[in-house]
Amino acid sequence: MSLRWILVVAASQRWEVHYIDVVTAVLNLLIDHVVYMELLEGISWLDSSLSKLRSPCCQLKKALYGLKQAPRLWYKHIDTVLKSIEFWQSVNDPNLYMHTSPHSAISDILILLFVDDLLITANNLKKITEVRVLLKHKYRMNNLGRVQQFLGLLISQPSTYTILLHQ
Repeated sequence: MSLRWILVVAASQRWEVHYIDVVTAVLNLLIDHVVYMELLEGISWLDSSLSKLRSPCCQLKKALYGLKQAPRLWYKHIDTVLKSIEFWQSVNDPNLYMHTSPHSAISDILILLFVDDLLITANNLKKITEVRVLLKHKYRMNNLGRVQQFLGLLISQPSTYTILLHQ
């Protein structure tokens, strides 16, 4: 629902919609509680003391893909970062973030999160670039420019008033 809403706002206001992919979003996030992982076969040769254990394991300090807690850690981290740069969260969709300039009563930047993908739209390209630069200080990201595909939808913006969706 929020995806359609953000596209309607962008088309009606003549805003461009840009797509950012955060590379290795969950890696390097510190785990907030104790998690142990059983070592894979072949690892025990690295340390002779490990070979004596029946089921050697290690404590994880940072998140890995596939870890049950990883998506929640990522969400908490990106939420903190976005709120620190004065975005506020939608009451109706916790994955939709908005920014309002001090001299305006209307949101001028919108960000929609879907796991490690972000759609950003704003009333000018400069604001999109500023947000990208701020986020790039925290995360390694691929700037994919104007959105062409998102969540299995092909999206094109042939003119400032038009956004077309294809499956």
